[in-house]
Amino acid sequence: MDWNEISIKALQAIVPVLTLIVVGLIRLVLPRIPRAFLPILAAILPFGVAVLTNYLTSATLNPWLMLILGAVATWLRELISTINEHGLKS
Repeated sequence: MDWNEISIKALQAIVPVLTLIVVGLIRLVLPRIPRAFLPILAAILPFGVAVLTNYLTSATLNPWLMLILGAVATWLRELISTINEHGLKS
């Protein structure tokens, strides 16, 4: 396993968290964006970055995996929101 493959795996591991941060910043800068579009943006943003990265560099990011990881960011945000609202009840 070479360093390029390790860096791609590390990037894929942090994509959901980075997506949450970027979408949150976009929401702060552009507060008029309807909340219904934020999950769509969270899924499309990593997909677009993967396509652009593959086009501009020699990296081989899987855009469909990035799309799924963006959707995981939406799930992660909902999980955090639910825990904040209801706590950890079993």
